[in-house]
Amino acid sequence: MTATNLPFFLIGDGQQLWAPIDYSVFEKADLDAMPAETKLPDGIGAYLYGHGVSFSTTASSPCRLQPNPWADFWDVVTFPGKRSLANCGSATRLVPEAALLADGVLMN
Repeated sequence: MTATNLPFFLIGDGQQLWAPIDYSVFEKADLDAMPAETKLPDGIGAYLYGHGVSFSTTASSPCRLQPNPWADFWDVVTFPGKRSLANCGSATRLVPEAALLADGVLMN
């Protein structure tokens, strides 16, 4: 089964539609190279991605701080300037999570 979208996979997983994966047919070196969280009983994660923050060192805050946590991304007083976020499918899913973390909601 090939799924290109996580909600579709999770719906089928909840209905027990997917067959278990026989990991014994994979090369050990390949399995060892995969992050543990991508090896599910009935699915394999194919995409890993992350979000990074880049900034101009010449246009940074007056006190020369560098933005670090997500809260700094939203702080336009300390860190003036333009902001840009991804607007492309699955990469956009992390934007609300980043805003919640910046607002002090605990990760769990």
